[in-house]
Amino acid sequence: MWKRILWAIPIALLSALPAAAQMVYEVDTTVDTNLGNCTAAPNDCGLRGAITAANTDGADSQIILADGIYRLGFEGADEDNNVTGDLDVKAAVEILAAPGASPVIEQTVPDRVLQAVVGAGDVRIAGPITITGGQVFGPSRGGGILAESNVALELEDVVLSSNQAAGEGGCLASFGATSVSLHRVTLTDCHAQTKGGGAWLSGGPVTITSSLIEANTANEEGGGILLGGSGGVVLDTTIRGNLAGNQFSPVARGGGLSMTGGNTVLRQSTVSGNQAGVPSTTSAEGGGIYAVGLPSLLIENSTISGNRTDGNTQIGVGILISDCFSTTFDSSSVVESPTNGMAAVVYYVLAPQTHTLKNSIIGGGCSGDTGSIVSAGFNVERPWDGSTITTCNLTNPSDLQETDLMLRPLAGYGGPTETHALLPGSPAQFLVSSSQCQNEDQRHAVRAGLFCDSGAYNGSTVPPGPWLFADGFGSGNTAAW
Repeated sequence: MWKRILWAIPIALLSALPAAAQMVYEVDTTVDTNLGNCTAAPNDCGLRGAITAANTDGADSQIILADGIYRLGFEGADEDNNVTGDLDVKAAVEILAAPGASPVIEQTVPDRVLQAVVGAGDVRIAGPITITGGQVFGPSRGGGILAESNVALELEDVVLSSNQAAGEGGCLASFGATSVSLHRVTLTDCHAQTKGGGAWLSGGPVTITSSLIEANTANEEGGGILLGGSGGVVLDTTIRGNLAGNQFSPVARGGGLSMTGGNTVLRQSTVSGNQAGVPSTTSAEGGGIYAVGLPSLLIENSTISGNRTDGNTQIGVGILISDCFSTTFDSSSVVESPTNGMAAVVYYVLAPQTHTLKNSIIGGGCSGDTGSIVSAGFNVERPWDGSTITTCNLTNPSDLQETDLMLRPLAGYGGPTETHALLPGSPAQFLVSSSQCQNEDQRHAVRAGLFCDSGAYNGSTVPPGPWLFADGFGSGNTAAW
């Protein structure tokens, strides 16, 4: 039987504890109760009750969840005292899965699942935990989780699925949060009627590592995720199969990822198979990525592939960059198949700006204000029209324009994310001199030797870790073979 409070301290005596004390509440019932008991009696500590206790105990609290489905069932949205609707976190807390457990928190009434209210402080949820079923109406944000100002939110080994918001952030929204950290987090099958189908993150810096953002939708912008506020870092993450726009949306932007604020880095990640716009859309912009107004954007050892736009006007099949002061593609691969002049990479520049391409593959060419592009060398370009005349202003003597990049299909060739391996004889092979090579490729394989490959994949080395099918053979992924 689970014990509620380690040290068996009655709730009435919690105020006598010093501020540095830690309380641990072991939830012993899946029944949703708003009484907030969590005494030593059996079966009286539900998840809502544990959060109420943690909100008021004046301590640094932990809540431990055993296996089970914790269904929330008290109707009454827009209430912030943890009595009805969602779970309202008002003080610093950790919500943890018990060893070996994989609990599910499911909302069954019209409201989100969890809200970290203004001033809650450090809120950490570590699983494996699944958060599902949340839905908010009107202009509300955050179908699964909402983190408000003066909250530092950390999620680890958490799945947010099948949540929706009438405003921003289908799975997750942060509005003025101090910081947001997502590690091994999955955002899937969520929907926002405005922006950020998977997540809408506005506030302090964001860190996303080893995560999956897949099959989410937003009616306007950021089908997978909208990253605003102070920007942040996306590392070892896959953003795929997301959609921005519907039949009623005049403008759709950023099928996979929209970036609208702060210095931002996309590193060793893949953005693939996303879409901006549908046939009735007036303007579809940035099938994979839409980046606007950033002080700086670095895309390093990353792959942008197989994205698309649809609508009357289509701009930037892979990525649209607008009014960003400084952008750099370094050792990255953009592999798109645009037609009718719709280039893979589009630049719009309203002021003096610097846009650098280095050691990268650009399959599908560039358009827009391409005179702002500066080549740092060792790039391989396949222009959208199949010619060998650069569309990306790649005039460095080490740059190549080719009609065939000789790439394998996007698949798992080792490492945590999918890449395009090079076929024998690819013009990207051994193109870059060692002094210009990144230390690693997208798969974390070391770039060693006198020369390395251009693009995100380096074929002469093998990534570390338990990648049994680093060459694709035997993995079951026939495309990788």
